[in-house]
Amino acid sequence: MSFDCVNMERINLSSFNTKNVERMNWFFSGCNSLTSIDITNFNTSKVYRAGNLFNQCRSLTSIDVSHLNTSRMESMGGMFNGCINLKSINLSNFDTSNTIDISSMFANCHSLEFINLSNFDTRNIRYIYMLFIDCKNLKGVDVSSFDTSNVEMMHLMFEGCINLEFLNITNFVFNSGLVGDYYYSMFDDDAKLHLIITSNFYYNILDLNSYLEAIDENVTII
Repeated sequence: MSFDCVNMERINLSSFNTKNVERMNWFFSGCNSLTSIDITNFNTSKVYRAGNLFNQCRSLTSIDVSHLNTSRMESMGGMFNGCINLKSINLSNFDTSNTIDISSMFANCHSLEFINLSNFDTRNIRYIYMLFIDCKNLKGVDVSSFDTSNVEMMHLMFEGCINLEFLNITNFVFNSGLVGDYYYSMFDDDAKLHLIITSNFYYNILDLNSYLEAIDENVTII
């Protein structure tokens, strides 16, 4: 609806009744000049697609999504992609139990430093690739509860997170039959990164070491 409204600085959505809306993908995409968006009145109980919702909203420094009902959302891919000035996002209320796609959800969020995703239910998620790609200032992210047993594509997930030092992926499951296009360059260019893992992988520990050496020799396993 507001796609590529590059010069729009403000928008009043207080009169919107969205109770029957099912798709909101690309709603604010390309609204480069929007400094704030108030969607606290949005009813998203029927929304199942919200991919690229705030894509390339470059002037946003914060966004209140605490009122979004995400219980039916299957697609959130690229939701905050390119929000280069977004410094924080509170997603503690997000219900991802029916979500399939969160690929590129926080891609290119250059100002984001910390994010807590411990409440994310990832049991049904299949696409998680490029999730944090080029989050250059990301210092902390909690993905310790992630269950990746049904994930098919994880490539470039943390690529370019040059300030990320520790990552707990103890619950991650890697299917050795999907090595290659599915997992390539997951941690590329992450020179400071130390991975915290256990041996509960479909890889054995030697295979995992060899794999990490192939994609980034600077990654350290703890």
